[in-house]
Amino acid sequence: MKMVKKNWLLVVLIGVLVLIVGTGLLVKFGMERAAAEEILTKFPDRGVPRMNITLNGVTLEEINAGSKDVKYEGNKLAIYEGWNMNKYDDVRVKGRGNGTWMHEKKPYQIKFKKKVDLFGMGKAKKWVLLANATDTSNLRTLSAFYLEKIIGMEYESDGKFVELYVDGDYIGLYYLTHPIEVGKTSVDLRDSMGVLVELDNIYGSEEKHYLTRNGEMLVVKDIVVEDNEEKAMKMFLNSFNELEEAIEKKDYVAISQVADIESFAKYYLLSEFSVNPDAYWTSFFFYKD
Repeated sequence: MKMVKKNWLLVVLIGVLVLIVGTGLLVKFGMERAAAEEILTKFPDRGVPRMNITLNGVTLEEINAGSKDVKYEGNKLAIYEGWNMNKYDDVRVKGRGNGTWMHEKKPYQIKFKKKVDLFGMGKAKKWVLLANATDTSNLRTLSAFYLEKIIGMEYESDGKFVELYVDGDYIGLYYLTHPIEVGKTSVDLRDSMGVLVELDNIYGSEEKHYLTRNGEMLVVKDIVVEDNEEKAMKMFLNSFNELEEAIEKKDYVAISQVADIESFAKYYLLSEFSVNPDAYWTSFFFYKD
């Protein structure tokens, strides 16, 4: 008789426990669903991930009216894919670009405290949001990245379309990608004298720059060892000047000893196919490893 009572009490206790847990799960699911529905109402899902930046003590109008080089710290970032949400704190926001910063729809750079992998594109601290302000199709950058893969360029780029919100206000369709920098997700240089250089004949004079023998403006975009900049750039300039001289003399043997001909040919084809207006004028990158 005692055994029967014990079994009955055990069944009752288990039933009560199941009821409590089940009720809790239903309440939690209901709350999560309500929160998700609120998010979908505020940031409607049109099949593209949504990104909302909550600014810290500054407005987007103030950022847009200032210099692209001003860094705004302590912002929050949320990324929504359907009902899924990822949140990040202490995110730095700044402008980016040269001529593109002059347009009404502006591009931005975001930087996380730690490296994060967004949409499976590899871990990085810095990410850029391209506005595609002069491209009404929004497909030129995507097409160029696709062509990179087809022709097998050494350092391929990848990107993802996102709908950008700032403080809950819709800003537009943007293309999220890695910035051009030294690193595993961009240009993976290893040598201590490795340097990534931007040829910029339009805006280069505004920064610390180096001049080639023909007056081309070069800016250090990134470097493997920061303290080696002067030495690394001296080596780079010597090679670049040799290249310019060899081109003037139409000395193919000398050109091929200094430059990677296949790499240049691929860049040339990519620029032609994409009708790149900046080709060998600005935003043109070289590296030496």
